[in-house]
Amino acid sequence: MFSGRLWAHFGWCLATGMLLAARGDAPRPAPRGRSPLGSGLASVRRGDEVARPRSDDSCAARWRELTEAPALPGVPELEAVRAEVVGRARAAPVLFLEPPLPELPSARVAPLRARLFSEAAPWAAFAQVYEELRSHPEELRAALLSDAYLYATTPALAALLANGVRLEHLFREPMIIVERGDRRLRARRSQGAYVWLDGPERGETARLWLFDRVAVGPNAAFGPARHVALGGLLEELGASSLEVVRLTRGGVLAKLRYGDVEVPAVLVIEGARLALECQSVPEATLARMLGARETARRVQRVLGDLRAQIDAQVAQALPFDEPKTEEGQQDGKLRPEWRTAYLNGQSHYPFNGDRSPVFDAQGRPRPPKVCVDFILDTWERMSGTRWLSRDEGRGRRQGRLDFGGLGIENRR
Repeated sequence: MFSGRLWAHFGWCLATGMLLAARGDAPRPAPRGRSPLGSGLASVRRGDEVARPRSDDSCAARWRELTEAPALPGVPELEAVRAEVVGRARAAPVLFLEPPLPELPSARVAPLRARLFSEAAPWAAFAQVYEELRSHPEELRAALLSDAYLYATTPALAALLANGVRLEHLFREPMIIVERGDRRLRARRSQGAYVWLDGPERGETARLWLFDRVAVGPNAAFGPARHVALGGLLEELGASSLEVVRLTRGGVLAKLRYGDVEVPAVLVIEGARLALECQSVPEATLARMLGARETARRVQRVLGDLRAQIDAQVAQALPFDEPKTEEGQQDGKLRPEWRTAYLNGQSHYPFNGDRSPVFDAQGRPRPPKVCVDFILDTWERMSGTRWLSRDEGRGRRQGRLDFGGLGIENRR
């Protein structure tokens, strides 16, 4: 049986994985080759709205310059499976310029780490690492982290690390700093766990994401960064995808895609994140590029609202619709009971001798969900349709979309 929190996390992964696939925002490696820049291009520099492109060779010159600059290795094995990795492990969008390296492990740690990072099915190795090192956080960090990063290049290990490793397993210090993309977040130890002191989840239990890196103390000093954050680059540009062609310290050569228009671009490393330096748009395709960019921005606004509702339901840890005491297969039977109790002004609803609350501790409705409920509820909530809280009274606020009003006999 899934717990409420496990189900909520599963729902987030399922829905977010679909959204990531739809967004197509994972950088894809590309073979090195000749510059795709040529004549008859509109060179669009950062800050331009490309309404009036100017024909010059500045972006082409930068491309040629970086083609001759020493290349950085990146992590090709990660880029080859990035979509599956981020579909199975929550991660900030980052691009690795070079692979994070492990600390020099002790004689006890070295074989455990080698087994964990080399086996195609790492579950037994992961269990062995915890069995032998759980009481020794410094050695556990040496086995699990790479250059202080929670890092993996295979989907199976990525899922294990992101879902199984907790900050309190790795540290005992009163304060730690987590670097997530281009942000630094403080976390304080409290009652055996760590709690965020910054960010949108301030006050909640601090949890690691894949590709986070961690240092100890309020004035933590990190080593050289192996990554740059993509942040909201694609959203800012209105591009649907980014394909990396060449990595250098001076900048990144990439291809940006706007609908069916592919645009060569030079990205610059600004601190811990990537930003657009220039992109060269063929004048013949400029109108299509602008139209695709506007469409992409509309889609991004919708997906942003959708993700916000997914996150809200995950944070509330709404329960999976399966009775605690079950007679045969009774998945999906709790929601009608919850609805009846909610509309009749009750605070709990019974099923098979068990009682479950109608609201959570904050007075928010607590409807049980099977998979399709999670999907439909997310779209409805995004449109403004929702069950009212305890303080608002009992009822359903109608937004722009309500599947219940479509005359469907079986909503599920």
